[in-house]
Amino acid sequence: MTVQPVQSARPALGRWAHCGGVNTPGCGKDEACFDCADAGFSCLRSSEFFWQCTDRGTGGRTGASGIAAWGRCGGYSHECAEDGPCMDCAPKLSCNRVNAYHYQCEPQGREPVSLSTVRAETDSPQAGATEPAPALAAAAAPAAVARWQPCGGINTPGCGKDEACFTCADPKFSCKRGSEYYYQCEPNQGGQEGAPPLPGDAVKRWAPCGGVNTAGCGKDEACFTCEDPEKFSCLRQSEWYWGCQPAAQPAPPVPSPGDAVARWAACGGMNTPGCGKDEACFTCEDPEKFSCDRQSEWYWGCRPKQPEQSEKPPLPGDPVERWAPCGGLNTAGCGKDEACFTCKDPTFTCFRQSEWYYGCMPEQPAAPNPPARGDAVARWAACGGMNTPGCGKDEACFTCGDSTFSCDRQSEWYWGCRPEDSTIAPPAPGDSVKRWTACGGMNTAGCDKDEACFTCEGDGFSCLRQSEWYWGCEPSQTRPQVSRPSIPSGGQTVDPVPASNASAASESLGEKQVVPTGSGQKKEDWGSIVLGQPSENSAVGELDSELYSEFYAELYDDDTAAPNEGAVTQFSGP
Repeated sequence: MTVQPVQSARPALGRWAHCGGVNTPGCGKDEACFDCADAGFSCLRSSEFFWQCTDRGTGGRTGASGIAAWGRCGGYSHECAEDGPCMDCAPKLSCNRVNAYHYQCEPQGREPVSLSTVRAETDSPQAGATEPAPALAAAAAPAAVARWQPCGGINTPGCGKDEACFTCADPKFSCKRGSEYYYQCEPNQGGQEGAPPLPGDAVKRWAPCGGVNTAGCGKDEACFTCEDPEKFSCLRQSEWYWGCQPAAQPAPPVPSPGDAVARWAACGGMNTPGCGKDEACFTCEDPEKFSCDRQSEWYWGCRPKQPEQSEKPPLPGDPVERWAPCGGLNTAGCGKDEACFTCKDPTFTCFRQSEWYYGCMPEQPAAPNPPARGDAVARWAACGGMNTPGCGKDEACFTCGDSTFSCDRQSEWYWGCRPEDSTIAPPAPGDSVKRWTACGGMNTAGCDKDEACFTCEGDGFSCLRQSEWYWGCEPSQTRPQVSRPSIPSGGQTVDPVPASNASAASESLGEKQVVPTGSGQKKEDWGSIVLGQPSENSAVGELDSELYSEFYAELYDDDTAAPNEGAVTQFSGP
């Protein structure tokens, strides 16, 4: 039985959202990948990198072709070969020139730019002409422009100069210079009405008082004064901005050696003013509770005194409480990468977490063995596949306990006991399933998701993830690390690792599960482990050093990610 993928509906996005284009997450193509949720909006192209849900009133209609508002529609680029418009704009938009390299679709109201007017501006006059070619065609200069609209600059139709050509209709807005090419109607400082202040005028607290970008100034200096000169002064932030900010307070006097400083203050060190040495230069105000402690050669600080230890650390061999540190480099009384103390509770053992820490933790019960080849497993359980414990091959390794179920292949990684009668329903999410049974994953009947859908029967078993396709009920204790054997040299061999050793426990290598080897089971060979393939008949340790080196040299041709099939066959067999 094959699980059919569910086709998800194309999502609908909100107003002005990115709905397509190469740079849009989830799309990556120069097309509309998503729908617009609002009936008054449609997905229109701004460029190959950006599509946007645009208002039909200013950007087109359903199914309309054309560039959306503020999208690029011309200029020298890989899409256009000349200084002019080369693409159509959506309805109620016109293609206007910003510069020779950029034209954009803007709401109609300003005079649209045509290719003939651009050529007339850029081409030199013909011989014998009595006057130069006309500049950009512009409508009659408006008496006032709306908020945030262009009001001057070389690129503004009807102006063509580096100055404010128009006034702003709203008295709380004024024409401010953005660059020599663009002026815009922006809010006045502090919401004041009328023209911007004149040099020498007083402005409110925190208002701009100078700088190249400040209206009424345009220079890298303080052009205005501050209304509260006793507390605020015009301070420079950059060449573009000066602001009325609180006047700098005089710095406190530097303490002298021996003076008392406040809690948590610097009391010594090479970076501390008044000290400059790697020592404690000052005392702390509360000497009973704070002391000057060294943090580094650069800094000493007044820190709370540490209480004296009432008990000495344990000696090697002493018993410690449950969950207490029992070894490691960071454990007091040990300082070595080993277990220095024992655990008082006999049901607890000193386990190594890292070279720095060992802790007294409960002993883990031994994991039950997975089913053996030929055993019968429960309904819906895994009965074969490379990720199934006790199998490790792309075949049916176990039988199904219920005669009405058969072992069906889902993929090379998973075979499962499925009913021959399609009317039998799989377990529902939340049901309890047996040990070693599939309990989640996209290939698991009744789940079809990359998560744990069912619970596991029996203590000590939990639903563990093997891959997005399979989750299985397996022993819940943590699997120990597997130490990789050293590479043999000079044709010598390495002894196989016994099955009882902890280093032979199962380990996940890429997408492959290495199952513990025991009596009656074949050993895994390290060549197959590196390749992520199940072993057939090779044993650990029988690796020739020259063949091992030649294999790695031939495995990847020209530093590419594709393996050399010849080297793979030579090393691990067909």
